[in-house]
Amino acid sequence: MTQQTTDPDFLKRVDDHIALSNEHIKGANGARVAMSGTFAAARFTAWMCANSDGSGERMKARREEAVRIFTDEFRRMFEESFDDFANNFERYRPDH
Repeated sequence: MTQQTTDPDFLKRVDDHIALSNEHIKGANGARVAMSGTFAAARFTAWMCANSDGSGERMKARREEAVRIFTDEFRRMFEESFDDFANNFERYRPDH
């Protein structure tokens, strides 16, 4: 993961988001917590693009590129995490 090697605070932020989701899961269905986290990430990422593109027109022009980049990155991160949990299931879920 590139961010891990270039940003020393990357994993701290990841852990903070996971901790917040773990708090939310105490009162909600896990799938709903995951979807609200995914929606929050999508909203924040769109906001970040808006702030870096400088105009609505530039944003519109870069839409397909941004969708491709962030969709590809999510897929890669999800597949990596999914495989990690599947391959280390007993370590992550000792109660099963």
